[in-house]
Amino acid sequence: MSNFSTIAKITLVELFVQGILYGLYLCSLGHSIRWLLFDDEGWKLRAPKKINRAMFFITIYIFLASTVVFVDTAIVSFLIRWREIPSLVWFDTFTTALVWMSILLIADAVLIFRCWIIFYRSCGVICLPLAAWCACVICNILYIYCHARSLSASNVPGFCSSDGFPLIFYSCNIIVNVYSTLAIVFQLLSAARTIGIGTSRHSLLSVCHIVVDSGVLYTLSSTLLLASFINDSLSGKAGQDFAIPLLTAVLYPLNVFMPAIAFNLILIRVGEQRTNAGIVYVDPLSGGSLSGNT
Repeated sequence: MSNFSTIAKITLVELFVQGILYGLYLCSLGHSIRWLLFDDEGWKLRAPKKINRAMFFITIYIFLASTVVFVDTAIVSFLIRWREIPSLVWFDTFTTALVWMSILLIADAVLIFRCWIIFYRSCGVICLPLAAWCACVICNILYIYCHARSLSASNVPGFCSSDGFPLIFYSCNIIVNVYSTLAIVFQLLSAARTIGIGTSRHSLLSVCHIVVDSGVLYTLSSTLLLASFINDSLSGKAGQDFAIPLLTAVLYPLNVFMPAIAFNLILIRVGEQRTNAGIVYVDPLSGGSLSGNT
């Protein structure tokens, strides 16, 4: 199989998977925007002071970044038919990687913030996920540096050709997701035990389900992609076996859109919970209270 044929088929598969996931993401985006901008009951716009602006702007950024990834892949898939491979493949790989990383970094930062809020702004609790997040940022910076050096006439540092960047990045990403999710669930369950039987306890358990469900979606794609990178490193067949890049073409879109969909699902399900009058409201995204009517 020629190099051109391989690239064309892999790009087409990636575009197909991205199209499905992007459509699902847009559906979740529309619902999340509804809960951010409109009153819980009816379709009256919220007062400006009641809009969670931080979550709104983060939601819009994730939408724009996801759209850039999808449009970029679509353009490259179309132009590859004209055999514009050398420059396009480099541009596609570099730009989409940066956008993917930015989505993951922002989503992880929100997750750490939720953990910090739910533990009453205790800095000690978030030391581990914050350190892992900083490691992800460093990997992102080194990735940009290596690509910049590869364009210059100077020699590229030896560490730039290492497989360590994706392994460290996704390992730390998983640490952030798993640790923060488990910490939030532990705190909510502890609060539910102290409250006892009542609507407040039921509400806290519902929030636990929201966090766990979204955390599973959030972590699954990174875990699968990390396993793919480890398999690449151990087998030494990267770029030789068609199955490996094909698998990566499926996992990369999952790694972009699963966190984005999970992010929207939290906004939607917490918004739906707010409509139940007389129960506790816990907003893990903006820092809600663990108290309420029982």
